[in-house]
Amino acid sequence: MFVNIAIYRIQPQHLEAFRMRMVLHAELCLREEENCVRFDVGQSQEDPSVFVMYEVFRAPEDFQIHIDSAHTRDFVKIRDDNGWLAERKLYKLDQIFPIGEAGAR
Repeated sequence: MFVNIAIYRIQPQHLEAFRMRMVLHAELCLREEENCVRFDVGQSQEDPSVFVMYEVFRAPEDFQIHIDSAHTRDFVKIRDDNGWLAERKLYKLDQIFPIGEAGAR
């Protein structure tokens, strides 16, 4: 399994718009990408401008398919055109535990 963790800090005036669009994006990824097996979205209790996305794919190639998909390109365009993003950190991980299944859809 391949894991991508994205940590976004969103401009305060865009929190609700980003939250709604990110949830829609996660739903689309799970529905349309066969090898996207998990896509969790969390919002910090301490700092509501911080969002963490935990995405699990069967293989690194599946993550590239995700990046190249029309729905991801659309999400990135909306995010960037609207100036929602203040900061972004990405972490690409090999899942070492649990081995195999990453969780139910």
